[in-house]
Amino acid sequence: MTDLLVLTNERDYSIDRVIRWLGENEPQTRIKRVNRESLASIGDMSATLDQLKWQVREAPRVAWLRQFLPERDPFGHSPTAGEIDDILVARRQWLTWLHLFEHVRTRWFNDPARTYHAESKVRQLALAGRLGFDVPLTLLTTDRDRAVAFDAAHGPCVVKSAAAAFWEFSDQSFVFTMDAQQALAADPGSWQSQPVLVQQRIEGTHDARLFVIGDSVVAAMRPRSALDWRTDSAGEWSRWYPDQRTTQLAVAFVREFGLDYGAFDFILGSREHGGPVFLECNPSGEFGFLDDVLERMPSQLIGRALAGLVSDVRR
Repeated sequence: MTDLLVLTNERDYSIDRVIRWLGENEPQTRIKRVNRESLASIGDMSATLDQLKWQVREAPRVAWLRQFLPERDPFGHSPTAGEIDDILVARRQWLTWLHLFEHVRTRWFNDPARTYHAESKVRQLALAGRLGFDVPLTLLTTDRDRAVAFDAAHGPCVVKSAAAAFWEFSDQSFVFTMDAQQALAADPGSWQSQPVLVQQRIEGTHDARLFVIGDSVVAAMRPRSALDWRTDSAGEWSRWYPDQRTTQLAVAFVREFGLDYGAFDFILGSREHGGPVFLECNPSGEFGFLDDVLERMPSQLIGRALAGLVSDVRR
């Protein structure tokens, strides 16, 4: 029986680190890694319905869903409309297949349904404020005039997507935070096409990423040099030791959503706010790029958490 099923892809180097740690420290853990590029390796995961429930032939004890769902080949040609349809149809089938694990004892590391629920920035900002995090003043709108008024009252402001946004089938890039004045200069009709977040711009000294893995917290920071740190690779990351209150709030946030893991983004050093300012929490946020900076603690903590879940299910 498989102890840990990891659904991912060949370029997931963060997972490589976790699996390496498990191999060195928990060699008895039977791991099956399935990359979307080689789906035949999934083996026989057939299921039959026996009137009462689904029976899965090879249900794993623990499962972790990473970037596994079908996508376009990032190194291939631009997909045609038909190829895009094929990808979207296949993606829906795999999402439905994941529902089988609701009928067996498989324990998810970050249940996909809870992950989807927690990805909403509307829910995140409300929970963060309720728990006691400092949260930027925020407007969710499709009305450019409302955005102009909000910027005049609380500016300077920034504009963000209301949910994680990625141009998958064109230039394969994320939708990054932009200055509100730049967004307001766009065609007024574009504002009505989809809701966006307008937030008071937080001036601070550092960007920070904080990882919650179970009850453990580890974090890093870098000097702030751009509206969105993902657009500037020049900054050097170093260890950040958050205060006890921030640590407790972050753990409570992840628990409230029923998750095992979360990657938070904060702005530090704001004169107006004093403490860390909450931006968002990504339930699937990357940790590999900071693993060495943090002395491999993220991959080790995740490895321990996965081994602990396997042990719990075995009982």
